[in-house]
Amino acid sequence: MRSLIFWVILVWIYMINAVSDPYATLGISRSASQKEIKRAYKRLAMEWHPDKNDSPEATDKFMEISQAYEVLSDPSRKERYDRFGSFDEPRQSQHGHHYHSHFEDLFNFAFGGSENGGKASFFENHRINFRMYTNSLLDKSFTKPFIIFAYSPYCHFCFRLEGIWKEAVTDLESLGYGIGTVNAMMDGNLLEKFRVNQLPALMVLVEGRVIHFRGDFRGLTAKAIRVFARNVIPSTFMQKLNDFNGMRRFLDLWQSTNKVSIIFLGTQEEPRLRYLLTAMSNSQLARFAYVNMAMLNSDIVSLKEALDIKCTKCESILIFNEFPELARFAYVNMAMLNSDIVSLKEALDIKCTKCESILIFNEFPEKGPIAKMTQPEGQLTTEHISGLLEKHKFLMLPRLSSMHVFDELCPVSSRTQRYLCVILPVADSATGAKYVNVLRKFVQQEGNRMVQDRIRITYIYINQQEKFMEEFGKNFDNDDHKRSVLVLWRNEYVMAKYIWLQNLISIDEDVLHKTFDKLREDLYLIQRGTIRLENSAKLVNLIDEYGASWFTRLSRRAVRMAETMWFHVTKEEALPVLSVIGTFVFILFIGYVLNFLMVEDRHKKVAPEKPSEFKEQKEWHPEDPKTAPQRNPSMKSTSSTKSIRIWREMESMIHELRAETQFGLIRLLKPGCRSIIILVDNESKDTLLHQFALHIWPLRNNKTFSFGYLNVNKNLSWFRTLLEHTLPVDSENPTANSGVAQAMFERLKCINPKQTLGTVLVLCGWKLYFCMYHPMHKASKKNFVGFDDDESSSDSDDKFKESKEKSLKRELNLDNVLNGLSNFLDRLLEGSIRRYYIPEWPDNLK
Repeated sequence: MRSLIFWVILVWIYMINAVSDPYATLGISRSASQKEIKRAYKRLAMEWHPDKNDSPEATDKFMEISQAYEVLSDPSRKERYDRFGSFDEPRQSQHGHHYHSHFEDLFNFAFGGSENGGKASFFENHRINFRMYTNSLLDKSFTKPFIIFAYSPYCHFCFRLEGIWKEAVTDLESLGYGIGTVNAMMDGNLLEKFRVNQLPALMVLVEGRVIHFRGDFRGLTAKAIRVFARNVIPSTFMQKLNDFNGMRRFLDLWQSTNKVSIIFLGTQEEPRLRYLLTAMSNSQLARFAYVNMAMLNSDIVSLKEALDIKCTKCESILIFNEFPELARFAYVNMAMLNSDIVSLKEALDIKCTKCESILIFNEFPEKGPIAKMTQPEGQLTTEHISGLLEKHKFLMLPRLSSMHVFDELCPVSSRTQRYLCVILPVADSATGAKYVNVLRKFVQQEGNRMVQDRIRITYIYINQQEKFMEEFGKNFDNDDHKRSVLVLWRNEYVMAKYIWLQNLISIDEDVLHKTFDKLREDLYLIQRGTIRLENSAKLVNLIDEYGASWFTRLSRRAVRMAETMWFHVTKEEALPVLSVIGTFVFILFIGYVLNFLMVEDRHKKVAPEKPSEFKEQKEWHPEDPKTAPQRNPSMKSTSSTKSIRIWREMESMIHELRAETQFGLIRLLKPGCRSIIILVDNESKDTLLHQFALHIWPLRNNKTFSFGYLNVNKNLSWFRTLLEHTLPVDSENPTANSGVAQAMFERLKCINPKQTLGTVLVLCGWKLYFCMYHPMHKASKKNFVGFDDDESSSDSDDKFKESKEKSLKRELNLDNVLNGLSNFLDRLLEGSIRRYYIPEWPDNLK
C-alpha cells in the first residue's frame, strides 16, 4: 500500500511540473520524421501567425507552436524529452549540483542510483542514439566532424577517462567540433553500426564515414584526442600554398568554382584545427588555402639581401676575411631563399611574419583582398573568423550553382522583411559571359546599397538548370542584343513569386547607363510595391554543378571499404582469406600458361595453307540465285544484328491473310492502296517471312502498302481459284478457246504446293487486279500466268507433262527464292509490271 501511494505521489508531482506535449501541439505522432515535423510547423505557423490571424489567442498559440518546433528540431532536446518527458536543460544550483528530471530521479531510485555513484556523468551531456545519428549527424558530418566516445555503465576504465574526455571536449566544442557519446547498454545497435567490438572506443564521424582511434587507451591524453580529431579531417578542404605560382593559380579559379578565395596565414607548419573546421563548414561557398609564415620570415629575406644572392638554384661558396665573427664554416639552405617565396610575400603584402592573418579575395584578385584581418598577438578566434566570413562569403556577382547557394542567396522571407533575388539567365558560352560582365559592372556601382535594401543580384546557366527555369516560363529566350531579368521573392520554401523585366540588360556600351538606370528604377518600384510580383511558380531543386562524379563517389567508396576491412580484419582472419585468393590466382596463372603452350603446339602441327592465287574461288554474280555471296566474316555479326532489328520492327506489320482479315487486306482497300502477300507453309514460314521483311523494309513508311502472308497448306484452293479467274476467254467467240482454257483448267488442278512457296502477290482490291512474282514465272504479254496460249492443246498437254515431271524432280531453294524480289518491287513502283484483272475476288479463304 505504501509503495502504491509513493508511485501515485511521484506521478502527481510529475504531472504538475510537466509542460505541454510538443507532439500534441504540432499534431504529429512520436515517430514523426524531421520532414514531417517541419511540414506541420509551417502549416500551423501560417495559420496562427499574428499577422494573418486576428484571434486574441493567436500570439500565445504561435509562441507555443514555435517552442514545440524548437524542441523537436533539436535532436538532443528531442531525445531528452523522449527519455525524460522534459526538454529543459539541466539546471545548476548554487552548490553546483544538477537537478534531474522526475523520470531520472525515479530511475535512480528504482535501480540504485546513477552510473557514477549517484552523480550525473559527463558522458550523458552529449549522448546520441541511432535515430539522431540517422536523421541528423550523418548529414551534418559532411560539413562538421563529430568525435564520439563509446562507453558502458559497467566499464570502470571508461569512467577513469572521463576527466581526460571532458578536458578534450572543452577545447574541441569551443572550436566548432561536434561531440557525441554512445551508451552501450541503451544504444548497442548504434555501436554495431560503428563496428565497435570493445570498450572504451573513440571514433570520428566525418563525411559519412567512421574513423576509429587505434592508439593505446592506457596512455590516452587530451592532447592525443585533439591531435586525432585534427588529423582525420580530410586535407581536400584546405590547400597549402608554397610559392607565388601556386597562389596565382589558386586565386584564378574563382570563376570556374564560383567561390571566393580565402587564405589563412599561420605561424605553424600545419593549419590550426579552427582553420580546418572553418574550411569544412564553408566548403560549399568558399575555397580555402594556407600559407606557412615560417617560409616568409623576414630574417631569411634579410639574409638573402645581406649575402647578395642572385641565383637561388645554384651552389656557391663565400669567403669573408674582414669579419672574424664569421670566420667559421656555415651552410645556408638555398631553398629558403627561393624567389617564389619572396614574390609570394610581396604579393600578399605581408608586414608581420609572426602574426596570424586571414585574406579574402573575390572576382578581382589583382586588386588585392577585399577583406583582411590580422592578429598581432595570440590567435584568430572562431568568432573573429566567422564574423568576417559572414560579410564576405559570396562573390560580388555569384552564380546559382546548387540548392545550398540558392538557400543562402534567396532565403525564405516574410512580406515585411522581403528579400528579392535578381537572376540573369544566360548560356554557358562567350555570349553569356558578356551579359554577366555587364551585370557585374552594375553590381560594382550599386552592390552595397542593394545588400542594404535586401536585394541580391545573381545569374544562372539555363543550359545546366533547365528544370529550374522551366517553372518560370520561356521568357529567358531573348535575342542576341538584350536579356530579360527574373526578379524572385521566395515567400515559401517551395514556392516563389516572380516577375520578368523584359529585354532589360544590353551589351551595347553606348546604352549601358540607360540600362543601369532602368534596372535601378524597376527594382526600386518592386521594393516599394508599385510593381507587384503577381506570378507564382514552384521551386525545383537546383542541380549541384560541383557535385562529385560517379567515378569519384565510386573511388571514395572503394577506399572506405578497404579502410574498414583493414581495421576490422585481424591477422588470424586475413591469412586464410589471402591464402585462398593466392591459390585461386596461382591456378588461373597455371591454366593460362598451359593453354598458351597447347595453342603453340596446335599451330605447329597445322600444315601451311596454299597461297591464295592457287585457291579455287567461286565468284558470286547478282543474277545467279543458286550461289550465295561470299561476305566478310567480320560483317556477319553486324548483318545478323541488323536483320534481327528489322524483323522486330516489321513483325507487327505483317498479318496473315485469312477469312477474318480478307476485308482489311483486300476488299476494303482504298483507291491506290495495295497489299503485298507472300505464300508460305508451316515449314518455310520463319525463313521466308524474315527474308520478306528485309525486302519490304524500305516500304514500311509507305501508307499505300499493306503486308501479309498466305498459308498455302490451308488456302491452296483460294490461290487456284484466283488463277482460274485469269483463264483466257474470247469475248467475240467464247467457244473458240474452250479447248485451251479447258486444258489450262486441268493443269491448275495439279499445282504442286511446294513450288508456290515464295510467290508474292500484289493485290489491288479496288480495281480487281493483281501482280505476281515467282522465280519460275515469266510475265510476257502473250502468256497467261506462265502458260502459252498460242500453242495447240495437244502440244500444251505434252509440254505440261514434261514440265510437271521436271518440277517434281526439282525442289525450290528457299534461301534464294526471293533474290529477285527487290527488282520486282522497283518495277512495281515504276508501273511496268503486268497486271492480271479478275471479275471478283475468291471467297473461299479459311
